[in-house]
Amino acid sequence: MPIVKAKKEMDSLAPGQIMKLQTTDKGSMKDFQAWVNQTGHELMEARAIRV
Repeated sequence: MPIVKAKKEMDSLAPGQIMKLQTTDKGSMKDFQAWVNQTGHELMEARAIRV
């Protein structure tokens, strides 16, 4: 679900705008890395925070 929500938000951004997101979904890191590669977006930073 995080990818779907991010896609909806991305559609409302103007070129050059930056979107920051946080997710608790354990698979999101790999999912978003693959998604930006497929869509041509840039992933500026990705990090996992263990709580």
